[in-house]
Amino acid sequence: MTPEEDALLELLVKLIEDFEEKHYQLNISTPCSRLKHLMEARRLEQADLVEILGSSEIVTKIINGELEITK
Repeated sequence: MTPEEDALLELLVKLIEDFEEKHYQLNISTPCSRLKHLMEARRLEQADLVEILGSSEIVTKIINGELEITK
């Protein structure tokens, strides 16, 4: 590649990295946001988690961020 093409490639890589950092931050997720994402991806409703978590009250509190997800 020519020096100009190298410079253009470096610029494009930098622009892509900046865009991804701004719009797709990977390390800002929380356990609650990951749960919501998984629920959406698997088309689950809050009622589907009641059997796993024990009660609809607990599920609601977790979804609303009032109760932290623990091991």
